[in-house]
Order: sequence, then C-alpha cells, then structure tokens
Amino acid sequence: MKGQSRKRSWIWFPDGIDHGSKAQVLGMHGKVGIKGISDFGIQDLSIHGVYNSLLIAAPLSRDDAKTYEQLDAARAENVFVHNCYVFLDPIYRRGEIRGHDGTLASLIGDWVLMSAMAFRGDDISVADCDIRGPGACIGLMGCRYTQIARNRLYQGYGNPIAARGDGYPGQPLIGKCIFEDNTMIPTTTAHATAFWCHATSEFFYLARNHIQLLWVGDNEALLWHSSGAQYICKVARAEGTRLVLQDNNPGARKSWECVIIKGKGLGQRRIITDHSQNAVAVDKPWIIEPDASSLVALLRYPCHRRHIIVDNEITDAGAGVYAWGDSYDWIADGNKMTRAGGVLFDLLSVASWTNRQWGGNYFNQVLNNSVDEGRFVGNYVHQNWTLGYSGTVYFRETLKGGTGNLGHIYRGNLHTNDSSLAFWVRVHDKSENYQGPLVDVGMIVEENRFQDCMYGVSLGNAVSGVLKNNCFKNVETPFKTKDNGDLIRYNRDSRTDDKVVFAPPSPVLENVSRHFAEPITLTFAELEEDDVLYYTTDGTEPGPDSSRYTGPIEIDKTTEIKARTYRQAEDAGFSKTTTAHFERIEVTPVRQARINFQPDDGQISAGWLINSGAEFGSQGGATYGWSQNNFEGSRRRGKNTDPLKDTLLHFDKDAVYYWEIALDNGAYDVTICVGDAEYPGRQQKIIAEDKPFCSINAYAVNKFKVIKKRIQLDDGLLTLRTVKTGDLTRMSYLIIEPAVP
Repeated sequence: MKGQSRKRSWIWFPDGIDHGSKAQVLGMHGKVGIKGISDFGIQDLSIHGVYNSLLIAAPLSRDDAKTYEQLDAARAENVFVHNCYVFLDPIYRRGEIRGHDGTLASLIGDWVLMSAMAFRGDDISVADCDIRGPGACIGLMGCRYTQIARNRLYQGYGNPIAARGDGYPGQPLIGKCIFEDNTMIPTTTAHATAFWCHATSEFFYLARNHIQLLWVGDNEALLWHSSGAQYICKVARAEGTRLVLQDNNPGARKSWECVIIKGKGLGQRRIITDHSQNAVAVDKPWIIEPDASSLVALLRYPCHRRHIIVDNEITDAGAGVYAWGDSYDWIADGNKMTRAGGVLFDLLSVASWTNRQWGGNYFNQVLNNSVDEGRFVGNYVHQNWTLGYSGTVYFRETLKGGTGNLGHIYRGNLHTNDSSLAFWVRVHDKSENYQGPLVDVGMIVEENRFQDCMYGVSLGNAVSGVLKNNCFKNVETPFKTKDNGDLIRYNRDSRTDDKVVFAPPSPVLENVSRHFAEPITLTFAELEEDDVLYYTTDGTEPGPDSSRYTGPIEIDKTTEIKARTYRQAEDAGFSKTTTAHFERIEVTPVRQARINFQPDDGQISAGWLINSGAEFGSQGGATYGWSQNNFEGSRRRGKNTDPLKDTLLHFDKDAVYYWEIALDNGAYDVTICVGDAEYPGRQQKIIAEDKPFCSINAYAVNKFKVIKKRIQLDDGLLTLRTVKTGDLTRMSYLIIEPAVP
C-alpha cells in the first residue's frame, strides 16, 4: 500500500465514533484500521484514527482486538511501515480512559491500550515515520529480526515502544531487534516509560535514540522488566548434567534457567531440560562443576540477556537505563543522561510475589557513560538519600532471602553535579539462617570520574569488589558506607589507588573552522598553571617526547593534529587526547549569496541556492556547507505560504556542527531568518565569526525573527555556529551582500 507522499495521500479511520448518535465510544470499542497477516508493506501515507483500538496490526483477521496482546496466534512475517504519519487520537491523561461499561478503567496492565500499531512475528520494520498513540506508539509481541529506526514517536499516557515475550517456552523470546535513531517525545504529563520490555528478551541493539521525558515521577527511559517465580537452592552435588539439590525442588520446571550465584562454578547458566523431586537436569555439562559450597538460582524466565545500549541521549527521566529484575551480559556504553537516574540494576521487588529470591543481574559492563544531575524514580531519591543525589549505576535490593549482582565492570564513566555511584543493598536477615549470597559480588569499579558531587561511591552492606584508580574533584565524601559492619567487604587495600584528584582537561583548540584555503595558525586555549601541552601533526599519539606547545602553530597543508595536557601535580598524568583534522581545500569565493535551508526535494525558489545539510564543498558556483553531514536537520513544514519560511535546517543538539561559506575578505551585511512554521522555539543562538549574531529566548509558531548585522571577514570563510542550549537553533534562510559604506 503506497501513497504518492505522506503529505498528499491520507487515510482516515473515524471508527471510534458512533455515526448514529455521534457519541464518542470511549475505551476499547474502536475498530482496527489496517490489519493483515504477512508479507505486506505501507509506505508514504498519512494514516489517522479517532478512538480506534489499533490503527495498524499484524497478524490480525478481526476487528475486536483491544491491545497488542490480542493479536492472532499465528505470527506475521515480512511487514514494513515506512515514511508514514500514523496518528491515533485523542492523547489521554491517566484516568480519562473509560472501559466498555462506561466506568473508568484501572489502566493497570493496560499500558498498550489503543496502540498506533502492533505486531507479532518476524522481519518487522518501522522506519522514517511520525507516530502518535494514546497508549503505545509501537507494540511488539514476541517479535524477532525487527528494526525500529529513525522515527519520531509522540508519547501518550503509555510507551512509545512497548515490547514483551510471546508465551515462552512455547514461543521464541523476543530478540535480535534493532532500535536506533528514534526520537521519543511526550505529549502529556501523564506519560510513562519511553521504552518498555516485559518478561524476557535477548540480543537488542539500542543506539543513538533521543529521549526527553517530562520528569513527573515513575517514568523510566529504557526499561526491562522481569517477573515470575525465582528460587535460591543449595547444591548437594553435580552428576554430569544432573544437579542434585540439598532440599526438594521448590518448583522448577523444564525450560527454566539455572544460574550458579555463589560458590564453586559461580556465574554459569544453563537451561533446565528435566526435573524431579530433588534434582534438575540441564542442557549441557558444567565447565566447573558446582558442589556443596554452591547456591543456584532457578528462574522461570531467562534473564534479559546480551543487550547492547550505546550512544543514547536521555533527559529528565526518573531512571535512564533500567534493568528491573534479571539481566545478563549487557553493554551500556557512551550513553548521556541529564537529570536522569543513569544506568540502574535493581531487584523487581513486589511484595505480593512470594517466590522471588533472586534479582539476578550479572556480567554486565557499564562503560564511558555520563550522568549530570542524577535522579532516581520520581522527584525524590530512594530511602535516606539527599534530594538530587542518585546513581549513574544503582544496585539495590530489599527482600529477605538474598538477591545478587555478579561480576559487573563499571569503567570510564563521568558523574557531575551530584551524580554518584551507589551499591545500596541491605540484607535483612543477618543471622546464620541467611541463605542468600553476598549481594553485589565481584564489582569492578575503576577509572571513573566524579566532579561537584556530595558523594562519590556509596556502599551499602553485603558488597564486595575492587575500587581502583577513580578520580574525584570537589566531592564532599568520595566514599560513603552504611552499616559499617562485617558485611562491607570491598577490597580496602585497593582504595589506596583511588586518587581524589581530577585528570587535567583535554586541550581546547580555539580554531572553529576545520577548512582553510591559505596557510593558517592554530591556537590552543590557555592552560591551567603548571600544565603542559604536547602535540603531534603526524597522527601519532602525543607523549612526553612530542612537541611542546609554546605558541600558535602554523600549517599550510591538510593536517591532523593531536594534543594532550600533562599535569605532574599529584601524579594526575595525561588528559584524554584532542584530535582535529584541518583540510586545505580549493574554494570559489563569492561576494554575495542567497541561501535557503531546506530539504533536497526539488522545490527551489528562483534566485536562491539551497543547503539541505551537505558538508562543506562546491555547490551551485559557491563553496559552502556544514562541518559534517547534517541532512537529518532539514525540514519542510507545509504550514507557511512563503517557501523560504516554510523550510529550515537546525544545528545539532550538542552544538558540534558549524556552517561556513567561502567569501572574499571584506565587510558584508548578513541577514539570517530564524523560526519554525510548525513548532514554537526557545533559546535560538547563532555565533558568527566568534561574535554573537542573535540570541532569542522564545518565539511562537510561524513567527520569525530576521536579524541583519555587518560582519568584517579576514580569513576568507564566514563561519556560523551555535552554543548548546535547551532547544535546536533553526535557520530558514541567509542573505549575504557586500556592505555599502
């Protein structure tokens, strides 16, 4: 099913309206819009519905499905939705959904009520869409080999992406899914989690997603949620693949998971293939056989396992990346979290569940993440912690009987502005009858940085591991412990390696432009007292034998420069390396230009050049463009009759990109129009030639600011950049004219 364009081809499903009485049929009575089984695609359409239960669903053959859990039992294959608008209205607040009897629905367990689209099956692709759903934007039921990419997901009271298993062990685990380059945007203050996966899952790849919630409480950004019976048992002996327990089998069955959580064989996991009164059989022999010193956890559902979570940006969330229950062999690397709870590994502690003794999070790696202004769930911090203080990684347990986090590596993370690392665990039964393992065993915490925090590393009881080579700056209490008793067993000797200092800052180049037509000089920002800067221009890593920076460096050819700061005080050592590539290019300077920032869609206004995000280079007889590919920043809104104001191109959120054009040296009158025909904006800032050009705090929809200033150009390149703000700076068009005396 393919339209001409999603702006020109529309399908409307007002099936949630009773056409006789015109009354709104609230709750779950709306019909399904588009339903299919397998092997179909939807592309270049705008699909709208009012009070429908689902807009797009597969596999589905009937109209009465109310949530994605009620899709047909068969599995769909090879289904795609590409480049579509899919909007299901209205966006509810919690408590405003009504059940089929007219009463308010409880909503507990109905997070996927009224989803924009839902799928059960394999080879599902949803890409380059704008999607809005009152419940979930996208519901996935046991899906595998699925890609959710480059979508803008407008969140109602539920989850932009909701995923769950499909009846394991009878059906496969949800897994081998890619979630990348999506933007998740709340549309109501009653929203919940941005990404929610329930039951169990495997092999997820989540990368470069942008999530900004509204900081209203229990609103995790990326959440994995486990449930089901979990028992801790003592081992008597191993007999090949048969494991004899000291007591009777408490209830483990075929397909359950068996994990050694203490003693000999620690950390190994197997799947149960058979069971008897006091033993279980597993799918393969143990590499190291457990014995009477061992404890095993018997899990009804396997752990959420082998997920890779990289380079996501999360803002204003009660929790950042959250394993609420069981996780195994995760990598969380390079994620940036601001006013969020960071990366959390936690026990799913629900008082009504009587058979939960294990909060199995083990062999996970948390690397190179950053958290600024850490938070936990809600506008508060757990238990006795001070408001505004929480963990980049937060390990917690509360139940009698024992839980565990095993063998985590926590390395290279940055904590700023009261964002700390906490192993906040409590063993309620400290008597000889305590059957659980020491909680948080084998934690490796090294080479992390803490700055401007109340606490650095916070340790509860029952923690063991290594703290090594962590750096602290302006941290009131680098190490905090609770219940300073025998159960605090971290490696005290290794603490002598931790330095309450901070590595020197990386060198900062003052040159914004990375292109030049004539020889240029490179200048580094002033160093702190007694710091030394070493640099190379041949691509090698700087060290004490490299050139020492004493003043501006002149280059006349394409050069890659690398620089590091060295600080001898307190043996702080070298900073991280600053690397910059300067390219000498042939340019075509001009004296005037009129450039519209717009998508490359063939619609060009007469007399104007366009820029759609292309990198710096020759275009239309001039030389101009971005420091790196910025095609994703271009927009045509379809809201303003003036084609110049209907389009825009925005700087990136981190203010890394800049824009340049080659001009003859001299004075120019430069005019820039900023604004947006569809969305309001704030904090619009442009810097031209390192001087403020415009600074706008806010503007309304379809209200534009046109700024004109005179600029003296001496280096042959007009350079525009922005600064990091709370919004994207949007440019509609640019006019450059020779200055008239």
